[in-house]
Amino acid sequence: MQIIYMNKKSKINAQIISLLFGDYLFIIYICCMDFVFSNHAEEQMLRRGLSRELVLQAILSPDSIVIDEIDNDISVYQLIVVENEQTFLYRIFMNTIKNPMVVTTLYRTTKIRKYHESKI
Repeated sequence: MQIIYMNKKSKINAQIISLLFGDYLFIIYICCMDFVFSNHAEEQMLRRGLSRELVLQAILSPDSIVIDEIDNDISVYQLIVVENEQTFLYRIFMNTIKNPMVVTTLYRTTKIRKYHESKI
């Protein structure tokens, strides 16, 4: 998988990765998801010490995506992660109506049952 990160606008694109084995060509990954991080989301990621790699993993390969009950324009991308023997739920709030989509805020929590009951 190849991810391009352009620092100025925090725009993410994934590209097609292909492998050639003998006469066989395998296409591994295709993603056409364009999104940017809001200034607030960037600040929260730094303030809360969240790994950018795990945030990107939560967006590109979430365990679940939930439509926000209050604001239907917002989808919450969720990923369960074990860090230092503790289990966290990463919650990434993305405005999916805008183009490109905008990560508005994000955090991690240990209250997994509250937000992601089906995984426990």
